Amino acid sequence: PKANDQTLVYIFEFQNNRRAIIDNQTWGFIKMWTTRDEPKRFLAVQLVHEAAAEIIEYYSMIISLGKSICSGHDDELGFVQIFRYTTFAFY
Repeated sequence: PKANDQTLVYIFEFQNNRRAIIDNQTWGFIKMWTTRDEPKRFLAVQLVHEAAAEIIEYYSMIISLGKSICSGHDDELGFVQIFRYTTFAFY
């Protein structure tokens, strides 16, 4: 999808992720498209990383279950909790 007035695009780089730093896997990124309106929902997710297969499962479940994203501050992305303990968390 392309960014427009109805979608927001977020990019998180693994070089800033605590778990990736611990595992020395800081290359790669996650790019997310969400609805602009509240409650935000994921429209698509692109992932480039060594652990992509494990991480993308989390986002697939969120999209397929139609879960909304908890609001962050201002225009920041919030979070969704599907699993009790997520190892690659962005907050």
